[in-house]
Amino acid sequence: MEELMNTTNFTEEEVEKMIIEQFDIEGFIITQISDRHYYHRDLPKGIQLLDIQIGFTLPSKRKGVKYRVKNIRNLTLIVREEQH
Repeated sequence: MEELMNTTNFTEEEVEKMIIEQFDIEGFIITQISDRHYYHRDLPKGIQLLDIQIGFTLPSKRKGVKYRVKNIRNLTLIVREEQH
């Protein structure tokens, strides 16, 4: 399996938690985390948008490969910075 592509300062675990909270989806793997499409956009203060690609795993029939990713979904997460 390829390594996770992540161009943000969020960890895979943080993003996984946000996906579960915002979309109520479980049993997925994250294949890509990116903010490059929104990096130069003028968003309200404390708001960040992330493009996430997730998939669901199935056992692989190929030798040496543990699983394959199917049913790829593209999600956009809205991240609000907490105000203290």
